[in-house]
Amino acid sequence: MQKIGKQDQEKLPRHVLRRRREREQRRKDILAAAETLFARKGYDSTSIEEIAGLAEVSPGTVYFYFENKEDLLLSLVKTIGFELRQHIGGVYRKAQSANKGMDEVGFAYFNEFCLRFPEKLSIFFRESAGRSGPVEEQRKIVFEQITADIRNAVLQISGSFKKNN
Repeated sequence: MQKIGKQDQEKLPRHVLRRRREREQRRKDILAAAETLFARKGYDSTSIEEIAGLAEVSPGTVYFYFENKEDLLLSLVKTIGFELRQHIGGVYRKAQSANKGMDEVGFAYFNEFCLRFPEKLSIFFRESAGRSGPVEEQRKIVFEQITADIRNAVLQISGSFKKNN
């Protein structure tokens, strides 16, 4: 769905804005249903019909938003990677120092993200592993982004050590 600026939104009729919100909510509901079922039953054992049923939409609606089941998985991998980076990045940015930030990121990852969202980890590490080229490529991109985030934090820490010596 195309993003529009706030100024452009104000020009649109209210019913158009409502329909956009409804479409976005429907897409989120489908993704949430897929996430739940993929984590509970596994990717291979989940059907589009089951996802549609849990999302309270028709299978045709699922196909309107997503090309196929793999497209759903790909969207979930992207979303989970983004959420993970946002979560640990936010914790790191709020820390009082780079060293403290690394400690807090580790704690946030294991004690917050992993414990609160085991289904996301299941999808990211179990259900999407070894899938098609596009899914593996997206997993690789997320891992590279997380690795770059950690590398930047380590460089920041090593820079603070040099300043203190």
